[in-house]
Amino acid sequence: AEAQRLLEEAASYWRSYGLRLVPAGPPLALDADFLIAGTVHELDARLSAAGIDPQAPLAGEAEALAGRLAAQVALAPLEALLTRLVAPDGAVVVVVVQRIVKPGSLLEGALIDVTGLAFSPASGPEDLGELWSPLLQSGFTPTVLLASRELARANPVAAFTPAHEVGHALGLGHRRDRGALMAPM
Repeated sequence: AEAQRLLEEAASYWRSYGLRLVPAGPPLALDADFLIAGTVHELDARLSAAGIDPQAPLAGEAEALAGRLAAQVALAPLEALLTRLVAPDGAVVVVVVQRIVKPGSLLEGALIDVTGLAFSPASGPEDLGELWSPLLQSGFTPTVLLASRELARANPVAAFTPAHEVGHALGLGHRRDRGALMAPM
């Protein structure tokens, strides 16, 4: 019911521009409670396995490897989801979960209370940043993630988030105009 309400809000916005947002299939059952997870303990284990002391200061190649391992640990559930999603050409997959980021995860501080994220093959590393770059694969399905728990608390932002994130999934970037749908939230 929550997913339906969020999609109806986005459809209403896009309809005003002559675009249709319609479900292409049944909801997807997820294997994970959160799509961005991974703890410091898990990262420390991966660093140790790679021969890096997690307690030592990092520099150079060790620092770069630690960054890649942190992204792998934190983004593993999201990457697993994105690699199995398939949609018809021109379709955007919308995934609604209670929370996108697991409390206590490596990225919780950077993504606290995130209400939505979008990934698109039209986006490059310069658009998404180095952290997200490993998620960009050929044949990638445009995907929107919505956090129903955060959206329920985030009015008035909640009314625009689904439409804003669909815009990103379609390849639209942020606009500097504060009143624009694609203004940074």
